[in-house]
Amino acid sequence: SGGLPPVAGDSYPEVGAVVGDIALTYDYCADAIDGATRARWLGFADQAVWNVWHPDQASWGGASMPWSGWSVDNPSNNYYYSFLRATMTLGLATHGEAYDGPGSGDAWLAFFRDEKLGGQLMPTFARDLAGGGSREGTGYGASMHRLFELYATWRGSTGEDLAAQIP
Repeated sequence: SGGLPPVAGDSYPEVGAVVGDIALTYDYCADAIDGATRARWLGFADQAVWNVWHPDQASWGGASMPWSGWSVDNPSNNYYYSFLRATMTLGLATHGEAYDGPGSGDAWLAFFRDEKLGGQLMPTFARDLAGGGSREGTGYGASMHRLFELYATWRGSTGEDLAAQIP
């Protein structure tokens, strides 16, 4: 409709749930979904993930819609865990696929694993969370269950145990 979609509201906190659900359905029901629907879902999910990590370049429907970039570089924040889920699930669902969009499945997987986890989250946790816990307090610490779900999904999909890599 030319406006900001609900997934982008309040700085994208629900992008992990929305894109995660799209990615799971896209992957699991691939044989039952026609090409036009697959392309539409993938285009939406890919644009949402791109917009999260590139807030100054964000757009919807070809219209520029930049946003604040709240917590895109804050691995101790619950929004960040949602951003990670969107990125990881889109990458896993489209791994090995070539498609027309700002990202690609393999690129999102590498970005998730190497830049966001390896380059931000793991060093932050090793430095700031010695002995466990959360820098954000009890409520935000409880949101870390989303991160643990990501570790489990990654391990089940790739065999790699990310949690074991954080002291």
